[in-house]
Formats: sequence, structure tokens, C-alpha cells
Amino acid sequence: MPSSTSDSSSRIPHSPHTISLITTAILFFAICAAANTFFKSQGFPLNVADNKLFWSTKREHIYKKNTLVILGSSRAQMGIDPEILKQNFHNHNVVNLAIAATTPYAILEHLSNDINFNGTILLETTAPNLIPQYDTPPSTSFADYYNTQYPEMTPSQIVDSKISSYLQTQFTFLSSDITPKTVIASRGFLIRKGGMLYSRHRPCSFPKIKNARLSQNQFAKIKPIDNQKFCQKLKTNLNKIHKKLKDNGAKIILVRMPSTHTSWQNENAKAPKANYWDNISTLTKIPTIHFQDYPQLTHFKCPDGSHLDAKDAPIFTEALSKIIKEKFSNTQDQ
Repeated sequence: MPSSTSDSSSRIPHSPHTISLITTAILFFAICAAANTFFKSQGFPLNVADNKLFWSTKREHIYKKNTLVILGSSRAQMGIDPEILKQNFHNHNVVNLAIAATTPYAILEHLSNDINFNGTILLETTAPNLIPQYDTPPSTSFADYYNTQYPEMTPSQIVDSKISSYLQTQFTFLSSDITPKTVIASRGFLIRKGGMLYSRHRPCSFPKIKNARLSQNQFAKIKPIDNQKFCQKLKTNLNKIHKKLKDNGAKIILVRMPSTHTSWQNENAKAPKANYWDNISTLTKIPTIHFQDYPQLTHFKCPDGSHLDAKDAPIFTEALSKIIKEKFSNTQDQ
């Protein structure tokens, strides 16, 4: 029997198996640290995989009291900072449901059909994207996934997804942006991608840009829309959704994010602001904010013509928050 004064080190296991486990653990953490340092030095950002499951885990939080939901496209993801909104709307729960490369109509309709949702929707959009035929399949598939597949997920699957997403925001080597293709490829991208944060905000920096080239490619396929048909569909479709939201106790405000250079020229040529956007509030009674109507929003420049740079997103969101407060203080009865 060992005495009470015996050296404790003599009782530490020294079996080959134990030493092997300790060595493996040290080696594993060393490799992880090295990989994290390497990918960070190569410009890979922290990046959460923005899939339907991740979106759905955020969607389930819209029922909290005083919820502010961000809807829209990559312009909302990059240009509206949820943390700045939280700072300006202290008692609000901010949920970012914007989806890149989509138009928002399907998700807006999806929320209007939810009788339990009574929060406020901050909808980033352009005028043409407010009518159904301009909606794109990805946004519809997100809503369908939430309605049909997400309820079938087990609690452990949802927890695993949340843990995985959180870890991706902490370790660069777990970034969803890291694939064999991106590792092998040159890092001299035309545009440096921004990483998706856990809040689903995607701040993006643009160190290298060819503005005119990107803008022309991005909007070359936009077709002009008939103003009379636009107004009719707006009154028929958007008014129906707006009524559902009001009946459920929800509110909505429309935001036209900045676009500049050729992007703005093309968009305004296809759907002139005076003939389209400026009619929305009159036809639907929905409060609107267009960046061209507010001096505090007009000075922002989009490096690619379409999206705000990461350094400008907090400043823009701060200015937008003040306008929103003013808008809703004047539209309480709508």
C-alpha cells in the first residue's frame, strides 16, 4: 500500500496506450492550429455554411417578442448589420433571413401565412422583385424546406447543426469556403468573398474590383417591365400579403439598398424610380425607404456597383435605423 506521502507522479499511468493518446491529442491540436493559421494567412474568412438547415434554425426564432426580421438578398446580407440594429432597437430580437441570389417574394408570402408571426419585417428589395414572376426558386425552396423537412429533424440533428455552425465562426480551417478547388486555385480573386457570420450577416471587402465589367454582366439580363402590369400586380399581390401581415399584427417596411455606377444606371433604366418605386407606398400603404431619397444614404459607394463594403455596412445600418424609427413613428396606424 503506498504511503500518504508518496510521490503522486508515481501514480500517473505510463502505459504505451496512454502516452499514445496524449501524443495523438497534442499532434491533433497542433495540426488544427497550423491549419487555422495557414488558411487565415491565405485570406480565407470565417464562414458558416449558409444552407437551408442553418436558415431554418434562425427562422424558428421569429416568434419572440419584438422581433425584427431582415428579408432580402445578398445586398441585405452584406449591407445591413444585425448587431447595429440590435444596438439601435434595444428591446428587439433581430433575425436575419435574407438569402443571397434570390428575390424575397416567396419568403414574404411564407411569413404572411404564419398566423403566429407578429413582428416587423425589414424587406430589402427593388421594385421589380415585389411581383411574383420575378421570384427565383431558391427562396421558394427555403420556405418549402422549413415547412416540410425541418419539422422532421430530430433535436440532436438540430443541435449538431447549431454546434457545427458556431464552430465555423471560430475556426478558419472549418470554413465552408475551403474546398479542394479553392485551396488549389490562386488567391487573386476579382472579388474577395466575405464570410458568413453566425448572425447570417456577410460583411464583404472588395480589395480588387473591375466595377463596370461586373455591373454590366450582372444586370444584362434584366428585362424592362410594363408599368401598368406592375402596378396591377402590386395592388393584387402585395396588398393581399400586406393585409395578412396586418391581420396577424405584423408590420413591414421596404428598403431599397444603394447601388452605384453602371448597376444603378441599368436598374433605373429598366424600372425608373419615379414610375415604379415611388408608386409603391401610394398603392400599398407600405412605408418605403429608397436610398436616393435620403441624403444620409446617398453618399455610400458600392465597390462592385451592387453591394456595400464591410467598412460601410455598420455606418449605413446606423443611418438606416434612425430613418426606420422616424418612419414607424409616423405610420403607427397603417
